[in-house]
Amino acid sequence: MARIKQRYTKKDVISRELFTGLLVVLVFVLAYFIILSSELKPGINRLTASYISFNNNDTTDMLKITDLKKMSNSNGLSFRNNSYKKFKVDGEKGTNFKIVLYHIGNVIDEKYVHYALFIDGVKKENNVLSNEVTIDNGGIVIYDGVVKKDTNCTLKMWVDNSYKSNVKNVSYEVRIK
Repeated sequence: MARIKQRYTKKDVISRELFTGLLVVLVFVLAYFIILSSELKPGINRLTASYISFNNNDTTDMLKITDLKKMSNSNGLSFRNNSYKKFKVDGEKGTNFKIVLYHIGNVIDEKYVHYALFIDGVKKENNVLSNEVTIDNGGIVIYDGVVKKDTNCTLKMWVDNSYKSNVKNVSYEVRIK
C-alpha cells in the first residue's frame, strides 16, 4: 500500500508540475501577443472618421467630398445628393474660423460647381465656386464665421447639369482653419 501511495503522489506531483509549466508558457505567449500585436492597439474607424470635432486655433483639419455628380440645383439641395459632409466645429467662443475648399482629382471650371452650406440647420451659403474668394495657396474660402458653443455644419456639393464634359473623379478637400 505504501508503494502505491508513493507512486500516486509522484504522479500527482509530476502532473501538477506539468500543468504549472503549461500555464506559465501560456501566460508568456499571451503577454507576447498582447504586447507585439496590433490587434489591441487603437485604430481609425473608417465609417465614423468623417464625423470629426474641430477644436483648434492654428492647425488645419481635413475632410473630403468625392465624386461630385451632375444634377439640378433642387436635386443638389435635396436628399438625392450623396456628395456631402456633416461636421461640427467647436472651441472657444468668439474664435474665428474659415471653411476652405481645395481641388483634388480632376479640375473643372468652377462656374459649374455649386455648393450649399447649412450651419445649425439653416442655409448660410448657396453659391457657385467661381463667385468666392481664392486665397494664396489655391483654396476657395466659402465661409468665414465665429465659433459658437457648437456649430453643426453640412456642406453639399454638385456640378450643374449644363456642364457638357465628363465629371469623373471631381473631388474637393474641405479644411477648417
